[in-house]
Amino acid sequence: MKITNKTSTELILSKKNGLNPFLFIWSIFFTGIPLIVLISTFSALGVITINCERIEPKLVNCTLNRSGFGGFFPQNKESLNNVIEAQFQQIEEKDSDGATTFDNKVILLSKNGKNLAIQELMFINGVRGNAKEMRQVSQEISNFLNSNESLFVIEIDNRWRWANLFIFCFISIFILIGGTVFMMTILEIGYETIVFDKVSRQLKFEKVNLLGKKKDNISLNEVNGIVLKELTDSDNDRYYLLFISTKNNHEKYQLDRAFQADKLESNGREIANFLDVKLVKKNL
Repeated sequence: MKITNKTSTELILSKKNGLNPFLFIWSIFFTGIPLIVLISTFSALGVITINCERIEPKLVNCTLNRSGFGGFFPQNKESLNNVIEAQFQQIEEKDSDGATTFDNKVILLSKNGKNLAIQELMFINGVRGNAKEMRQVSQEISNFLNSNESLFVIEIDNRWRWANLFIFCFISIFILIGGTVFMMTILEIGYETIVFDKVSRQLKFEKVNLLGKKKDNISLNEVNGIVLKELTDSDNDRYYLLFISTKNNHEKYQLDRAFQADKLESNGREIANFLDVKLVKKNL
């Protein structure tokens, strides 16, 4: 806090609580990057519907409908006519880090040599598509092709798999932490004022921010000193705090914080002289 006004009977300290650039940028990245990952993951979750219709005994047409964003939005529609075979494929490859990946999918083949891939959009832990599920889909389509049934419909729903739910919960923790820091950074914008009034013998404290207004009054008779304290942070860096100390030795209001004691000591001594109390140094 800075001394903004001083007379023989009144001393006013004030401080503007602006936007903390470090916390603001940190919270943007800590929230934004996981949020992008979450949206990207969510966009790949949905339902793949394969609809096959027998037009003639030896003529089967199949349509693939894909939905994303949790199944709420249709993404694309593909079709393949004159389907004659369904094959399960598992492609094993090495990614850029040398880890093995598995791509599980079903390929529909037609008489004219065209094909249609039934596959999921997203790799999870190096695997795309459930091998067991894709084998089952391939087998059921093959059974339909070799039967006399007229209509076949099957769905692949990847929305409620444990791996996807775990990813959502894990990423949501980062978004919650970053979002909380972001909101507190914004909500703390405001100002603080302390008025030492010798006429009314009152210390008047006021803090205003987006959360509201906080006021507090204590008698100047309760103030028995100004405390300058040295502390050490987690990196073993020294910093200094300036407090008001009351008669019960409670450090009630933090007046200032700095990495150099000289400036705090100068302000603290001026406040102490005005109140006719001592400047107490702790850990110095």
